[in-house]
Amino acid sequence: MEVHMSEVKLPTMVDVARRAGVAPKTVSRVVNNEINVSDSVREKVQLAIGELGYRPNRAAQSLMNKRSDVIGIVAYGSPLYGPSMSLLGLTEAVKHHGLLPSVITTEANDPAEIHNAISRLIDMGVDGVLVAEPVIDMDFDEDARFAKTPIVTVGGRSLQKSATVSTSIRSGVHQVVEHLLSLDHETVHHLAGAPNWYATSARISAWQEALEQSGRDVPPVVFGDWTPSSGYEAGLVLLAERPTAVFVANDHMAIGLLKACHEMRIRVPEDLSVVGFDDLPEATYLTVPLTTVRVDVAQNMARAVDDLLRQVDRFEELINTTPQHNAELMIRETTARRAR
Repeated sequence: MEVHMSEVKLPTMVDVARRAGVAPKTVSRVVNNEINVSDSVREKVQLAIGELGYRPNRAAQSLMNKRSDVIGIVAYGSPLYGPSMSLLGLTEAVKHHGLLPSVITTEANDPAEIHNAISRLIDMGVDGVLVAEPVIDMDFDEDARFAKTPIVTVGGRSLQKSATVSTSIRSGVHQVVEHLLSLDHETVHHLAGAPNWYATSARISAWQEALEQSGRDVPPVVFGDWTPSSGYEAGLVLLAERPTAVFVANDHMAIGLLKACHEMRIRVPEDLSVVGFDDLPEATYLTVPLTTVRVDVAQNMARAVDDLLRQVDRFEELINTTPQHNAELMIRETTARRAR
């Protein structure tokens, strides 16, 4: 017998409600990932959805809710560990909420390019925009569309009219300095990242603050660009000063510094203590496992998405900063008490 698609009756929300023994409104709440549903009821509804093969009409939902269920993400397109992990964390967190991430990556790390990317996403009708860009100077012209669309920035200095979710740079750096000073080092030198990055200035400020609070001298900063090669080159310059302790702005540059130490026959940690930042997966597998700072990037990105979704749902006006999340110093084998 020939069956036409028009004759096939697809399951409806009412059918799901009848099967689960709940009201259709409850099914709607579950489908829309609303929070005011108990776990047991949510499980019962999801079971009924699976048994019936019910598929929500997303187009109708979007028209009714005036939402696209798409979240825009503007991110620096870089293979560096920090930016790539931030982008991954944001996309996974958006998908966790049953939403679709729409990503635009920037190449030049240019405020004008970031501005254009945000504008394009807003023109596409996204419900909100997450901006994961490292540059400091992100001053945008007043734009009525920006005022009407929720925007949350991650890691960089906050956009006007947006909330900021930051990783625990200050907390992590203070732990580094306190650890090294507790090992009798008179001061801590710093090998910093790229000069125009928010993460660079934040690390420098926290490092300087921690040293000044302890009454220690603040040595001149040596800059790299986050890569192992720059850590090596800048490390050769820094090691000429004969420091006993160095805080490196990320693990990749710390690896470059360790190579420079090896070539200059400077023993780590006997002659020099080294601490990185990021806790790369390979940090613990180096010949001398690296002491470094671990930040839960996935958790921070999930909180950024949560902040944005609160604004999307109710467009609440949030303050521009949120409490910093704790970082953890992972003490391994590249730090030791200063030799006398």
